[in-house]
Amino acid sequence: MPFGSLSRRGLDNAEGAADAMLHAAMLDPQRHVIAVGGGARLAVDGGRLADVRDADLAEHVLVWLGVDERSEHWVAAIGFDGDEPGFEWSEARELAVTLSSDEAAIAVQALALATWHRDHSFSPVDGSPTRVVHAGWTREDSSGRQHFPRTDPAVIVAVLDRSGDRLLLANNSAWPERRYSLVAGFVDPGESLESAVAREALEEVGLKLTAIEYVSSQPWPYPRSLMVGFSAVAERAEDLEPDGIEIRDARWLTRDDIRNGVVDLPGRGSIARTIIERWLDGDLSAVSQR
Repeated sequence: MPFGSLSRRGLDNAEGAADAMLHAAMLDPQRHVIAVGGGARLAVDGGRLADVRDADLAEHVLVWLGVDERSEHWVAAIGFDGDEPGFEWSEARELAVTLSSDEAAIAVQALALATWHRDHSFSPVDGSPTRVVHAGWTREDSSGRQHFPRTDPAVIVAVLDRSGDRLLLANNSAWPERRYSLVAGFVDPGESLESAVAREALEEVGLKLTAIEYVSSQPWPYPRSLMVGFSAVAERAEDLEPDGIEIRDARWLTRDDIRNGVVDLPGRGSIARTIIERWLDGDLSAVSQR
């Protein structure tokens, strides 16, 4: 199940009781413990999340993720390198199309929390070491200040021409030359999502947009983002001009172009691929002429 389908939480967690729930979870023989390693890697078993409850977890940060619909606890063990023997490790992108929707939601949550813990071993205020509290949902520095997990919002947009029959795809300078995707970028401080969409399109491909409309969202563990998807219409398709720095090339493509493999598309686990396929199926609201 692609990560792009995840618009709901996979688990129920009552944050106020997190410490007690983690304690209860570690005593529960039916608990599920998943291992999170560096490089957004997870321990797997047969294409599913491996259960490492019997491993030595004394040196790892344990995060209580919540309870599933069967009232079974899920815990993430954070701090593995991601190449330890005895486990099969898989990068998150590889799992995007093999995990169930429930396990994919759990995996994304665990990966985002692991990244946050890795980056917040020290206080951003005074540099003092932080300790893990509240079952892994908070870190506390030597002054008692509490620091909480963060999510970095980013926007991604399907830019259409006025006919709705052509979609703009762009090739990032860091990618292979055949790989194309939608225009995307992080939201700047003090910026609305819609303003970020308009700015990214103008900066990267020289297009002014209208009819900016929300499509869907997707948690994305690179590193701890929330991708917010939109569709929009270019005011003047002929103004297309890649910036030549971040964007090597951009082009208008028809449905036949894409189906005939003129370019390589993003992976099926991504919201970019999900939105592109929705356009291919004629299921984007901004395709009306404006």
